[in-house]
Formats: sequence, structure tokens, C-alpha cells
Amino acid sequence: LSRSYWGMHLAHLGLAVCALGVVLSSNNSAERDLRMAPGETVELGGYHFLFEGARHFEGPNFISDKGTVRISRDGREVTVLHPEKRLYTVQQSMMTEAGIDAGFTRDLYVALGEPLDNGAWAVRVHIKPYVRWIWLGGLLTALGGFLAAFDRRYRVKVKARVRDVLGMSGATA
Repeated sequence: LSRSYWGMHLAHLGLAVCALGVVLSSNNSAERDLRMAPGETVELGGYHFLFEGARHFEGPNFISDKGTVRISRDGREVTVLHPEKRLYTVQQSMMTEAGIDAGFTRDLYVALGEPLDNGAWAVRVHIKPYVRWIWLGGLLTALGGFLAAFDRRYRVKVKARVRDVLGMSGATA
């Protein structure tokens, strides 16, 4: 079977994987905006998010408050995320750097909002399942397109057309 045949099937499989990722991600995602003080936990989608607080940090061109959030599931620690609220000193612009734990079947995001009283922060917590499937589907589609485009039969047809055009104009190939 030719490269274009396999490329077509790979590209269509990529579209199906991407569509499945979009549907599963949009239907099963969860998010919450809440106030969290150091030591407080929140449960979302079977995961427990423990906010340990934020500490001041200075980088080469920014000043930030860096939070620490421990995430566990079924009593076992999954990951520790460090979201930041940064102030870039030269431009005087604030940026939020989310803490992300990416996985094949789910992504966990934690973002710091604004500082509140007594060490508490506004925190946004997201669980986005199957986001990587959307990207995987796009990559499979692109790979299938490249595979089909490099089928030898298409190059032979182009060379034949060039010879025909050159032959009609009196030039030799």
C-alpha cells in the first residue's frame, strides 16, 4: 500500500483523536476559584489540593510571590506545584505563572490570583482531562499529511507534467 494511503488513514485517525480529546476535555473538566490560607485544602475531582502558602522570591528581572501547592489522590502525593505571581520590574507588568502537572489523561493547573488578608490568596484550581489528546491528534494529522505528500506517485506525476510542458515549448528535457 502507498504512503498516501497510510497518510490518509493516519490523518483521519488524528482528527478522531483530536475530536475525542475536545469532547472529553470539555465535558469532564473541573475548576474552582477560591480563597485559600496556608494549611487549607480543597477537594476537586478526587484530588486534594493543600495550599502551604506563598513566599517572596526575587529573580533576575522580576519580583514574585511563589506559592506551594501539594496535590494528592487517595492519600498518595501526586505532585507539588509552584504557581507564581510575578512583577517584571523594567516594564512594571504583572504576570501569573501557573503551576502545571501534565499527564497523558489529565492536566492539573493551579494559578495564584491576588493576595488577601492573613497570608491567604485567591487561587484558581483546574483539572483538564485529555488535553494532550488534542495536541496528539493535531500531530497525527500533520504527520499523515506529510506522509501522503511524500508519496512517490505524486513526484512522478509532477516530473511528467514538467516534461510535457518543456516538450511542447520545443525544449528538451
